[in-house]
Amino acid sequence: MTTHKLSTAPDSEKLLAGKSERMERNLPGGPLIEEVMRTRLEKGEPVAVMHIELAGLHEYNEEYGWAMGDGVIHLLAKTIMDVVTESGEKDDCVGHIRADNFVVVTRSARAPQLAQEIIKRFDAAIPEYYSEEARQRRYIDGMDRRGNPYRQLLAAVKIAIVTNDHRPLEHPLHIQELAREVLNYLKLWPGSSYMVDQRHKWDGG
Repeated sequence: MTTHKLSTAPDSEKLLAGKSERMERNLPGGPLIEEVMRTRLEKGEPVAVMHIELAGLHEYNEEYGWAMGDGVIHLLAKTIMDVVTESGEKDDCVGHIRADNFVVVTRSARAPQLAQEIIKRFDAAIPEYYSEEARQRRYIDGMDRRGNPYRQLLAAVKIAIVTNDHRPLEHPLHIQELAREVLNYLKLWPGSSYMVDQRHKWDGG
């Protein structure tokens, strides 16, 4: 881990303020979110599930520590909640699966707009969670635990949107596997991005 002088490190007091009140700890977890998805699928309702996670969090934790990384997760949670509250509908549901993995259950017509706004706000805020030097460079240099050097861009948001517009979704696990395929694809490119899965056929097992 690189040691920063106090004058160049992120504002730890700001990042850790209000830690006990963090909203992600009160969001529904995996079982409740799966039940919401299952209910909507059984009713035959149009549904879009947004799987949201961070890219670059591991390297951020290596550079600044787990406490600071927790602040970045909180930033993502707050951004998602603010956007869904302001631009979503009352039946939209936000869940926290684990660590930096979040889910929004909404409808396909709303999902791209929500994704765009989440990315816009997160990308505008995330530089403040880095040292002044890293903000100017837009990346951090570090050394992993095996002694290998790496260069990592600022943390980014990846959002996979899975809908039943083009083919039926069988169960929450089906949605999860489709989303994972899309997220893996998005991670091939740097920066924040989202993608709507428009495949008409699932090739999973």
